[in-house]
Amino acid sequence: LSPGKPKKKEYSLREVSTLATASEWKIKPLSPNVLVLDYCKYKTKGEWSELLPLWRARRQIVSEGLGTSFALRFEFEVKTNPRDKNIKLAMETPWLFKIKINGKEVTWKDEGSWVDDCLRVMNITNYLREGKNEIELEGRVGIEPELENLFLIGNFGVELASKGASAIVEEHIPKETSNLVSQGYPFYVGSFELSNEFSYDAGANDRIILKLEGLKASLAVVYVNGQEAGKIFMYPFSLDITRFTRKGKNDLRIKVVGTLRNAFGPLHYAGGDPAWIGPEQFEDERHWTDDYVLKPIGLEKVEVVVYEKVS
Repeated sequence: LSPGKPKKKEYSLREVSTLATASEWKIKPLSPNVLVLDYCKYKTKGEWSELLPLWRARRQIVSEGLGTSFALRFEFEVKTNPRDKNIKLAMETPWLFKIKINGKEVTWKDEGSWVDDCLRVMNITNYLREGKNEIELEGRVGIEPELENLFLIGNFGVELASKGASAIVEEHIPKETSNLVSQGYPFYVGSFELSNEFSYDAGANDRIILKLEGLKASLAVVYVNGQEAGKIFMYPFSLDITRFTRKGKNDLRIKVVGTLRNAFGPLHYAGGDPAWIGPEQFEDERHWTDDYVLKPIGLEKVEVVVYEKVS
């Protein structure tokens, strides 16, 4: 008979203390900001229409039949000097349209894609001005008349307003972590990096557990002293970081990973997302609101807790 393996000694954990972090987190967006352009005016002949959600304008245009010539006008305000904001236009099938920005015809110079290969990108900073701006698309109704939202991406903040009236403003880095969306990033689709530090006097039997409360993101990636310590995305929203800590000061970074939802919607479904989301929820007349219905991104509270092994 082979000898059995010795039974592991069992122990429990007793909470000893909570380590203090700095009162303010350093917050850094890791991707360009986004402004969604989803309201426009249109014309097929005669005068421009009233301001409409793009999908309603598309419905009216398509109803006039295959081959109908049309124009769309997207209006937005820039409340800062756009020159250093590196603003790019992202749109689908730009080659199908004659594009004008502030009355100047634009020759599309493709600079790759954003989020998806079908969303093509071009830098339009030099076409923009402080104040009111207009992007006009001229096209013709084809067999598959897809007219999709436009997106502006760049180094700016967004002042949120209903019915497509959101404006580009100077970028202000968020100051608190609970809802980063409400601090100038309503349509943001990237990640935020939250940085802090804590001090620790090491004990031989200690376990250091990081706890997150109120995580509003798809994922949190935790780094301690420059090393990835793990990922948090489900209950109990905690992580053992003991082997990454050291005596004295420790650097803590948490990458809060957002989703695509606040840029791609549904953005106007009153009361928040239903249990089931399909194409119909993006054009639901009964539940439509001109306000933007957004999902928060952030976390409410971070604790670094010291536990002691107790036999």
